[in-house]
Amino acid sequence: MRAPRQRPAAAPCLLAPLALALGLAGCGTGGAGPDGGVDAAVAAPDLAPTCLIVEPAPPAVDPDCPVVKPASADALDEALAAVGLDRCTFAMSTAGYAGVRDPYRLPWYDAAHDHPVNGPAFARTLVGRLDQAAATATPVANQLVLLGNRLAPATLTTCVPAAAVDSAQPLAQAVAALITQGGGAPDRVALEAAAAAVPRDLQAAVAEVVLAIAAANADWAALTAGLSSDDLDALAGTSGLVLPLAGPGTPNVNDRNVKTLLSKTWDEAALVAGAARLAGAVERASLGRFAGRAGFSFDVKTPLGRVVLHDAAADTYEEDDADAIALVVDTGGDDTYRAPVGAVGGSQRVEGVPIHVAVAVDLGGKDSWGYLESPIPLDTARDKATGPVQRLPSDDAGRYLRRAPTDDGPVSLSDQVRQGGARLGYGLLFDLGSDGDHYRALRMSQGFGCAGVGVLYDQGGDDTYEGEAGVQGAGIFGVGLLLDGGGRDTYRTYADAQGFAYVRAAGLLYDAGGDDQYLADTGIPALGGDPIYASPQTPCVPGNMTCGNSSFTQGVGFGRRAAGGADGANMSGGLGVLRDVRGDDVYVTSVFGQASGYWFGTGILADSAGADRYDGWWYTQGSAAHAALCVFLDEAGDDRYDVAFPANPPYATNTGQGHDMSIGWHLDLGGNDRYRAPGLGLGGGNDNGGGMLLNLGGDDVYEAPGGTILGGTRVDPGAGRQDTVPCYGLFLDVGGADTYTVPADPLLQPTPKDGATWHNDRNPPGLPGSKSIGVDRASGQVSLP
Repeated sequence: MRAPRQRPAAAPCLLAPLALALGLAGCGTGGAGPDGGVDAAVAAPDLAPTCLIVEPAPPAVDPDCPVVKPASADALDEALAAVGLDRCTFAMSTAGYAGVRDPYRLPWYDAAHDHPVNGPAFARTLVGRLDQAAATATPVANQLVLLGNRLAPATLTTCVPAAAVDSAQPLAQAVAALITQGGGAPDRVALEAAAAAVPRDLQAAVAEVVLAIAAANADWAALTAGLSSDDLDALAGTSGLVLPLAGPGTPNVNDRNVKTLLSKTWDEAALVAGAARLAGAVERASLGRFAGRAGFSFDVKTPLGRVVLHDAAADTYEEDDADAIALVVDTGGDDTYRAPVGAVGGSQRVEGVPIHVAVAVDLGGKDSWGYLESPIPLDTARDKATGPVQRLPSDDAGRYLRRAPTDDGPVSLSDQVRQGGARLGYGLLFDLGSDGDHYRALRMSQGFGCAGVGVLYDQGGDDTYEGEAGVQGAGIFGVGLLLDGGGRDTYRTYADAQGFAYVRAAGLLYDAGGDDQYLADTGIPALGGDPIYASPQTPCVPGNMTCGNSSFTQGVGFGRRAAGGADGANMSGGLGVLRDVRGDDVYVTSVFGQASGYWFGTGILADSAGADRYDGWWYTQGSAAHAALCVFLDEAGDDRYDVAFPANPPYATNTGQGHDMSIGWHLDLGGNDRYRAPGLGLGGGNDNGGGMLLNLGGDDVYEAPGGTILGGTRVDPGAGRQDTVPCYGLFLDVGGADTYTVPADPLLQPTPKDGATWHNDRNPPGLPGSKSIGVDRASGQVSLP
C-alpha cells in the first residue's frame, strides 16, 4: 500500500483584551413570515442584501519590530529580559529553512510564527471573532468568511443577495429556474400541482434556498470554468494525500501542472465566498419557524438533484445512487437518514452526472444520520489484553488489510461523502432544534471539505458524532466546519478530525457549550486502543508497548514534508482549530493533537471555561514539529493534563514544546491545575525550536521525570545549525502556591520551586542563541495584545 501521507520520524491577569468590534453590515433582516396554511398570506420580502462579517484592519506595527507591545513592561517582558531578549528580538525566522519557500504558505503565517509573541495574539483574535460570528443571525456564513480570510491574501467582502421569489407560485417557479439552469425544460403546470399542498409561507422560504442553490451552482461553474477533467480529478484526489486510498487517485504533487493547479490556479477565496453566500441564504430563510408543520410533501427531480420537502412525520431516507438530492427540508419527526444528503463528492449523481451543491435542513426531532452498513469481520478487532474492539461498521467499500507492521490498516476504504461533506463543491447540513441527534459516518463527513466547503451545523441538544477519519471539521484544499450550538456532546474519531487542516485549508470544530467529550482513539492497546493509523513515533512492532495512532486531531495543521527534503514537493500546512466555549470537557488523543502542527501548519485549541481534562501521548497540548505553529489556550478552570493515562506519563514532546524551528505555546489562564509531563515539554525548546508555557493564577502542580522541561533547551549537535538558529525554552507561572516534583538535575539550576527563577540549558556552555528561562512569581500581569 502506498503511504498516503508522511508522518514525522496579587492575582495575575492577562491584560489587553482583544478589540473585537467587527463590521456587521445588517443590510437586511430576512425576517420570518407568518404561520399559516396553504393560502396564508406571505409577508412582503425584504429585498435588501445581507452583508457578512467584515474584519477590521490589523494594527499598524513597526516593520523593524512587527509586534504589538503592551503599554508597560510585564512579567513576560521581565522573563525575556533575564536571558537578554525583548519582544522584538524574541524571533525565529524560517527564511531559507529546507530550501526555497514553497508556494503553499498561508499569507499570515510568517508574521505569526517568526515573532513568537504574535502567535497567541493571532489565535486569540481569531477565536474572539469566531465567538462573535457564532452569536449573529448567520453564524455559519460569518464563520466561513473568517476562515476564508485566513486562506486568502485579501479580506473577503461578500453579501447575500435577496432572492427574487415569485409571489404567486414561489416554490414551483424556483424549482423551474433550477431545472432550466441544469439544461432541462420545466413543466410548470406539473410543478404548481406538486407544490399545491405546501403552505405558501413555507414555499416562499424554501424557494429562497432553491434559488440560492442555483446561484451556488453558477458560482461553482465560474470557479471551475477553466479547469479540465484531469484538473478536477487531481483536486478530488488530494483527499488521498491524507486518507488512505481515497478519491480517484492521488495526484503527483511533483508534476509541474499539478503544482501550478494546487498552488496558484485553485482559488480558495472564491470557493469560500460562494459557500458563505449559500450558507447565508439558508440562514436568512429562517426555516426553523416551520418546525412541526404537517400535511404536505414535495419531491421533484431536476438535472441538478431532487428537491424534497417532508413534513413532521418520522421519515426514512434511503440511499439512491441514481437520484441525488440537491435539497431536502424536513419539518420534524425522529428521522433516519441513510442517504448521503447535504453532501457532494461521493455517489451523489443524477443520471451519472455528479452534482456539486447539496443542502439538507432538518427542523427538529431525534434524528439518526447514518449510512447503509455492510459489516465485515475486519470491523472487529480482537485484543487479548482488553477484549474485542468494535470499529464502525463498514459500508460496501470495506477495509484495507494491513500488509506490514508499520502500515495503516485495517482502515476504512469508504469513498462516500456524507453529512455536511464536500469534495468538489458545497455540502451543507443544518439540523435545527434542541433534540439530541446521532451522526455516524466513516470518512469525509460531518463538516469536511476537499476542494470544496462542507458544513454540519447542529443548533443544540446532546449529540453524538462518530466518524473514523476526515470528519468533524476537516479541510484539504478547502474548508470543513462543524458548528454545534451547545449540549452535552460526544465526538469520537481516529484521525485527521476535530479541527484538522491539510494544505491550503481550514478545519474548524466549534462547540458553543456543554460538558463535552472529544475522543480520538489512542491506539494504545493497554488503554483499549485500536492502532490502525500507523505512527512513526509509536510503531506497532513486536516489543513496543507504546504502540499508538497518528491522530492529527483537536486543532492540528498538517503539511507535506518532502521525503528527505529531496523531492521538492514541500507543501506548507493549513489551519486547524477546535473551539469549545464552556463546560467541563474531556479531550483524549494520541500522537499530534490538542493544538499541534507539522510542517508550517498551524493548530489551535481554545477552551474558554470549565474543569477540563486533557490526555495525549506525543506532540500534544501546544507542541509541534518542523517549522509549525501551535497555540493551546485554556482560559479558566481547574484543569488536569495527562493524569489519566495509567502507569507512565506521556511519552514525549508535550505541553508547550517546539521542535525543529516550531513555535509551541501552552497558555492556561486560571485555576488550580495539575500537570504530569514527559521529559520534553512544559515550555521546552528542542533542536532549534521554541516551547513556551504560561500559567496564570491558581495553586498548580507540575510533575515530570526530568530532561528538557520547565523552560529547558536542547540543540542536536548534528543538525549543523546550533550556532546560527536560536532555541527557546520559556516557563512562566504567575500567582498561586505551586508545587514542583522533578528529580535533582545539575543542568536544572537552581531547583524549581514556588517563587524561584531557574535555567535548564542542556547545551554546551555559551552556545549562541540558546535561551532557557523558568520563572515562578507570586503576582504580576502578562499582556499578549
